Amino acid sequence: MKSMILLLTATAIFVSSNSLSFAETSNKGVLALINTNDTAAYDSKLEHFETKLNTQGCNILREGPVIAEDGDIDLDQPNRFIYMTCTSSLLGRPDGRALISELNQGIEYAVAVEGISILHDDTSFNKTATARSYILKVSHYNNTAPTQRDQDLSTLGELVHPRSDTYQTEAFIEVSQAYGMPTPDEAVVIYYDSPEAGDRFRKHNPDVLEKIVDFNDKHLNDFIYYVAQSRR
Repeated sequence: MKSMILLLTATAIFVSSNSLSFAETSNKGVLALINTNDTAAYDSKLEHFETKLNTQGCNILREGPVIAEDGDIDLDQPNRFIYMTCTSSLLGRPDGRALISELNQGIEYAVAVEGISILHDDTSFNKTATARSYILKVSHYNNTAPTQRDQDLSTLGELVHPRSDTYQTEAFIEVSQAYGMPTPDEAVVIYYDSPEAGDRFRKHNPDVLEKIVDFNDKHLNDFIYYVAQSRR
């Protein structure tokens, strides 16, 4: 258990509105978390779900199994995730919410969060990602010192950037609404090029681990990290 906690906690999301390297877009990013006892039935439902999503201007970019978690958001661990982008709000429309409700039928649960994609790496999303190790982060800020939070994010980013085997941020959502759970402040999709790269980064950068723990304690009310794999 200790090694898994270190694996997850050693991954911070060093992006903020003042330090993004990708332009904000008008597209909506949607992260869905699913728990199902029948993965075969879910996979069959997913194909139908995706067809309907496409008619609403949405495109599934990453999806696959969730294999571990660490954090204290009040949500049972999911075993599947979907990350998609939409040309307009999905959760803000009755027909969009109906799609999540339909996906939710017959399984343990399906929740989703949505917001502006203030970071979206098209170059990365155009590549197949099955060899990568993904980590999804969902968190609530305490907002006691937002200016200091941005400064700390920038400092951490400068510390991490030159290191070897570091993770990459593929998408950052500034969350505005949610389905099936309290609305968080952010949802982030990051990856290591491989599980081995992640192991090396964590092994060789204990100073980063310490600063990440301090950042989370100082600036977040609660958070959750999910280790995942993408099937596309």
